[in-house]
Amino acid sequence: MQVSIGNNSYLFQDNGEIKIKTFNNFIAVNKFETKYGLMITEDRGEWGGSLYNVTENGAEEVAYGNFQHVFEYNNKVYAISSLSHLTSHWSSLHEIRKFDDEFVKITIFRTEDMTISGGFCEENYLYFYSNSFDYNGLYRFNLDNNELELIHKDLCWMISVNSLLKKDNFIYIHGNYNLIKYDLNSKEMEIFTTLEENQLNTLYLGRFKLTEFWDRLFLEK
Repeated sequence: MQVSIGNNSYLFQDNGEIKIKTFNNFIAVNKFETKYGLMITEDRGEWGGSLYNVTENGAEEVAYGNFQHVFEYNNKVYAISSLSHLTSHWSSLHEIRKFDDEFVKITIFRTEDMTISGGFCEENYLYFYSNSFDYNGLYRFNLDNNELELIHKDLCWMISVNSLLKKDNFIYIHGNYNLIKYDLNSKEMEIFTTLEENQLNTLYLGRFKLTEFWDRLFLEK
């Protein structure tokens, strides 16, 4: 099952269907199964956080930082750390390796003016959204050659992205009360929302499809 974790929700595929699970409270701790065993991310905002590896021998701190997501590609383990506080934004992508029973964090990409939100890996690409002022848009990072590509600038200014998922040629971006369905071929999008029309922010771009419940989606609170 493919999953994209956010602080208040996660998107996942279940038998080919896109589903959403939301939480009433901020989720600061997430768990991920890796080749090293269970990895736990902890994000306490401006108070820091940690990445832990949990085995039958107990929990070991792998690295310190605002870790939010862990994924695997090409038999490698990657971790994302990111923080937005006041006017500052920074994000990093790290490879986690183990040498002689010691974990090492190798930073392969770092930026101090953008965020990595809703990271989702498919094949050799990490897809994510950046909410920062100067770098607002949908991006993908090539894990083979470490190149960053802008897919769509200023896709949706006002959305606070929780999670993101790719299925076929579509990117699904979840945040606030909305879900964006973005077509990578046509560069067009639809926004599914539970908000009334007079509640929609006029800065949103695209075609709205207003429904009482998100169309073709299973919403569980």
